[in-house]
Amino acid sequence: MDYLNRVKNKKYFYFILFIILIISFFLLFKSFKLNNLNNKESISLNSFSEKVSFFTDQKDYAKINLALNEVNIEAEVVFSQEAKSLGLSRRKNLEKDKGMLFIFENETSPNFVMREMNFPLDILFLRQGRIEKIFHNLAPEGIIVTNNYSYGPADMVLELPGNYASENNLVEGLSFSIIEK
Repeated sequence: MDYLNRVKNKKYFYFILFIILIISFFLLFKSFKLNNLNNKESISLNSFSEKVSFFTDQKDYAKINLALNEVNIEAEVVFSQEAKSLGLSRRKNLEKDKGMLFIFENETSPNFVMREMNFPLDILFLRQGRIEKIFHNLAPEGIIVTNNYSYGPADMVLELPGNYASENNLVEGLSFSIIEK
């Protein structure tokens, strides 16, 4: 009986040791990933998208902070097609320094409309950590839309309150970054 208890205790010991090793490797991997992301080199498309995904864990309506031209913006991040389709439609307003960031897995030419919007928007098409195109102060539309907004390859699109880009000197070609907390 004593022999069986010792064998049983060894199994638990090895099992616990195994769990500790797995957790240690996971933490080491996260630490390595964070250290690589803190590198201030220029960010390529893939690494920038990976960085956004890392800080949001790819959950719709996660929050991320962006720095654009000395302005900090808290953006809701959307990934799923359903959340992208809904966007900011039907909301009453969008507070100052807030926005919605749409992530696209591959560079694409996304198409945006102002369907069922209650307030004007600035729509910024982003690529590889830079503003590629800004559509300024777009008017809300009802259920039936007549205007579509699209611009060349983009990996992300940021929606901001109308006139926000002009009021904060956001221009095409401007780089932006993620504010890490």
